[in-house]
Amino acid sequence: MQEIKNIKIKDLVPYERNSKIHSEYQIGLIEDSIKEFGFINPILIDENKNVIAGHGRIEAAKNLNFKELPCIVIEGLTEEQRRAYIIADNRLSELAEWDNELVARELKDLKESGFNTDVTGFLFDDIDFSFMEEQGQNLKKEKKQREAKECECPRCKCVFTSKEVIQHGRDYEVVE
Repeated sequence: MQEIKNIKIKDLVPYERNSKIHSEYQIGLIEDSIKEFGFINPILIDENKNVIAGHGRIEAAKNLNFKELPCIVIEGLTEEQRRAYIIADNRLSELAEWDNELVARELKDLKESGFNTDVTGFLFDDIDFSFMEEQGQNLKKEKKQREAKECECPRCKCVFTSKEVIQHGRDYEVVE
């Protein structure tokens, strides 16, 4: 298991060929995230304090006047492995897809609880919540259809709506 060490920011060596560009806007979002959650994602460095992952977090931490950051020292990588991992770390998460409906549900629930969803990096106004309205309408239709179905008691042959059957008993057949 790798140990987390606090390292002075001034001692960290950013990778000068880091191909990931961090805009001021994104750095601002990272700052907001750090303010909300704390600095919970350590910087990855090699034995010589060369930064492997966390360039954007370092910039945000500098803006927030941090002097030290939690770092995990990754040992034993070749130069080629370190350089390739820097690219892979940035790229591989981009290849995952979002389940837009789940994101929308989570954001809606968080927003309704009063949580500031801006720290997620998603803009609430940019999320399409229309599917939730459609699903709600479909559920209402299905509920009405279930309520409208008639059921026949196999013992007494009485016909009931599905609501009434609950009171009569569970042994019934749906009349089509």
